[in-house]
Amino acid sequence: MLQLELGEPDKTGYQLPHEREGTASRCLLLRVGHPPDSNPGPRWLPRGEGSAARLSFAAMAKRRTSGIQRRSRASEEALGRRLGAGTRRTLDWRVLTLGAILLLGAVVLLLVLLFGGNSNGDPSAGTRQADAGRTHIQEGQPGTGYTSVPATSGPHWSSADSPGPWGVYPTAQPQERMIHNMEHGGIVIWYQSTLGAEGVAALTTYVQQQITQAQFKVILVPWSGADFGHPIAVTAWDWLLYLDTPDLDKIRGFLNAHYGDSPEPFGGPAQPGT
Repeated sequence: MLQLELGEPDKTGYQLPHEREGTASRCLLLRVGHPPDSNPGPRWLPRGEGSAARLSFAAMAKRRTSGIQRRSRASEEALGRRLGAGTRRTLDWRVLTLGAILLLGAVVLLLVLLFGGNSNGDPSAGTRQADAGRTHIQEGQPGTGYTSVPATSGPHWSSADSPGPWGVYPTAQPQERMIHNMEHGGIVIWYQSTLGAEGVAALTTYVQQQITQAQFKVILVPWSGADFGHPIAVTAWDWLLYLDTPDLDKIRGFLNAHYGDSPEPFGGPAQPGT
């Protein structure tokens, strides 16, 4: 049996298992098992042997502590590597997901801009039309490249008669002239022969009243071009609303949404009667 205790040297040079308070010479003692024919008491090593035992024990303890520390550091490093790999995988997944969402949003926005969309979910706002430019052409020259029927942008005449005055027109007008009115922030209401006299009368009264208001840039005019499938088409720059009846509430909503929303909102003819 091997056992270590604290003691201090006696006069013989051996280590005794007691400690004297205040003595700084206490040391580590090595107790060894006794032979069968001897007294069952501890045998105390001489000073030199005790010192060697103390050093050997200290070295073993140090090596053991160092090994534990190395294993602990290795475990921590391995755990760190596993956590780091998991974090990188999670981060990669999040980045890919975010990129896919942004790409999808960009595609949706592009489609809305190209093919039209409703403004703020209000049905009276109509649908946005693809912009066909605002090229000026000579009066009498037909325009091309329009993106809707009737047109809401594109080549248009520029002359003393184009844009035309605001108000009610009893006869059809070329859209190349009316587009110039829209370029200056106006609203043009087109109607086909399928509307009927009562509908025309309701729209005429509305426009005659509107041109006396602050938002006076409004025109009512018959349509003589290709059939657009509805009795009424309300147009502003890049915006179009089809109606099957003279719904004045929707026309007012369209006017409030798009009046003056154009490339040159401050130009055009003066208010009638001024």
